[in-house]
Amino acid sequence: IETQKEGYINTSGDIVVPLEYDHAFTFTDGFGKVNMYARDGNPGYYRMFDKNGEMNPDWDCIGGAYLPDSGYFCEGLAWATGPGGRGYIDKTGKLVISIPEDWGWGSTFNSGRAYISGEKTGEGYYIDRKGRPVISENYYRCGDFYQGYAVVQEWTSYHTGGDKFIIDVDGNVLGK
Repeated sequence: IETQKEGYINTSGDIVVPLEYDHAFTFTDGFGKVNMYARDGNPGYYRMFDKNGEMNPDWDCIGGAYLPDSGYFCEGLAWATGPGGRGYIDKTGKLVISIPEDWGWGSTFNSGRAYISGEKTGEGYYIDRKGRPVISENYYRCGDFYQGYAVVQEWTSYHTGGDKFIIDVDGNVLGK
């Protein structure tokens, strides 16, 4: 098939989401997100599909409640924004972890942790799957956890990046 558009096929090679989108993101945790870019005065949009090519209307950013901004469900949750707030939604589209509007964004959950960035304040912290802060040390840059470990970078007095080191899911510093 020759096209510059993207969609999804199943493992048998059958098209389950038509090849009509500008970008199809990585399919994770049973869901994939597609994007149609804004052009010719029409706003762009995103849509979410399950492995059967079914779209949940609650994730249609034109009329739905929430849309995963990160494009990825991981550990059953995805960072999302919508008219009712921002935070993490579950696979039914329900907001299960609410994050205050004055905070920036949230990372993907890995090893039961996600990083919440303070866009305006520069602060940030890791939360658990219930939304509780579990590692409150304020780092300059924070990576996603992978197999229980994450790379972080400490703040310096000039609010720029200092040393990088590894932490575990409890915030214990390893290899500083």
